[in-house]
Amino acid sequence: MKVNNSVNRVLNIYSKSVNNKSEQLKKTNKKDTIEISSKGRELQKYIEIIKNTELKSSRADEIKNLLDNGCYCIDENKIASGIIEYIKESDV
Repeated sequence: MKVNNSVNRVLNIYSKSVNNKSEQLKKTNKKDTIEISSKGRELQKYIEIIKNTELKSSRADEIKNLLDNGCYCIDENKIASGIIEYIKESDV
């Protein structure tokens, strides 16, 4: 049985068409992806910690009341000592 050349041509054209469509489908199935760096994940972890940290509202309310009444006293010696300790630790 002899196969006609025109049939072969049609089959070649059809197979090329099918291959082109499958390649186009592969290209269209690609999706965008993102990758978060380790620094970004670390930052996100710290943000979650801050969000989950409860503020001691009783102490905050106490300080607000003292500020409103003008009774909030600052111990200058304690602040100076803290600054000196910080400088000593950072120079070491």
